[in-house]
Amino acid sequence: MTEKAEKGMSELTGLHRAKDPALANLLRMSHRYEAIDKEIQVVLSPRIQGHLAVACVRDTELVVAVDSSAWVSRAHLEAQEILKAARKAWDHPLASVKVVVAPAVNES
Repeated sequence: MTEKAEKGMSELTGLHRAKDPALANLLRMSHRYEAIDKEIQVVLSPRIQGHLAVACVRDTELVVAVDSSAWVSRAHLEAQEILKAARKAWDHPLASVKVVVAPAVNES
């Protein structure tokens, strides 16, 4: 029996493979959130990098999650820079940032 090479996650879940419209939309939003997160990580201070991630966008509000309540204040202090960076990767107006605590925000 020959072994087949494992397929990467992007190959398995790529938009071109999503025949279900709901799944395709979910994947599209996931890719958009990843793009925002990449922009944000660049402008964050080194102390909070990796502790904050994009959770979602609700209307004009960017919701970011931190992995501990200890990072909430730091995230609020950096909210304007976060918002500026997020606007570069989002095609609709963003007016504010909301910070929530989600302990498993960056587990791999």
